[in-house]
Amino acid sequence: MTRAALIAAALLGAASVAGAAPSATPGVTSNSILVGGTIPLTGEAASAAGVARGADAYFKYVNARGGVFGRKITYKYVDDGYEPQRTFLAMRQLVQQDGVFAMFNTLGTNNNIAIRQFLNQQGVPSSS
Repeated sequence: MTRAALIAAALLGAASVAGAAPSATPGVTSNSILVGGTIPLTGEAASAAGVARGADAYFKYVNARGGVFGRKITYKYVDDGYEPQRTFLAMRQLVQQDGVFAMFNTLGTNNNIAIRQFLNQQGVPSSS
């Protein structure tokens, strides 16, 4: 099983447990899961943009075959320019405004350090 397939399975496993809870789980419905991410689409590390585009293509591939346990994955990723401050602002928008279930595929140690505390406080899973 590929790393992306394992991550998709883990996200869906966590979402199915969350979906069983009596209260609504952000980003999870009976037929979809919204996953967010930040990635440098511009700037010094823009060559990594292909990773997000590849993950998005994989999720579309899975969705075209019925999704996972009937749920389609929507992967919304935002440009952070590989700057920790932009990563934090983009991630906060994804969590607070877009209501993502989990963060996926954030690139860079400093970028992940910048968002770790906030994600933990909000109870938002992260693959990074």
